[in-house]
Amino acid sequence: DMRNTELAEGSLDCFLSWEVMKHIPAADIRQILAEIFRILKAGGLAIMKIDYGDHYARDDSGISRFNFLKYPDEIWNRYNPDFQYVNRLRHSDYMNMFKDTGFEILLEDVNRDSPIAEIVSQLADRFRKYPLDDLFALSALIVARRPDLPSDRNSMVM
Repeated sequence: DMRNTELAEGSLDCFLSWEVMKHIPAADIRQILAEIFRILKAGGLAIMKIDYGDHYARDDSGISRFNFLKYPDEIWNRYNPDFQYVNRLRHSDYMNMFKDTGFEILLEDVNRDSPIAEIVSQLADRFRKYPLDDLFALSALIVARRPDLPSDRNSMVM
């Protein structure tokens, strides 16, 4: 359970996650990032590749990788099975969680697509607050560092 690994504080040099985070609810991601922060040594790295796209587009060429942005949660939840749950968080959501946890961002390499008029015109209310470049992020590679902190770092961790 990455929310509580029981590893010793400051015991890892590096943590790697590859296209996993989109399958975890936001509340759990916050706890996971706090745990990663705790178990990394000062200067340790968290490296994450995050896919922001709609999985259904992989099997249906008639829909875009952003199709799921059209659906309010109550509709999307019917098509979002537990065995392949997708949180639909956008890049800025993850970046805010990293920063809120106390990480220093070293690299933020975002792969973006051009906005799609059909998706923009049909956005679910939940997604209307995001800028278009955030909505149409396909994936990102994020490298974050646990900075050297004073001994009372707990006030910075969620």
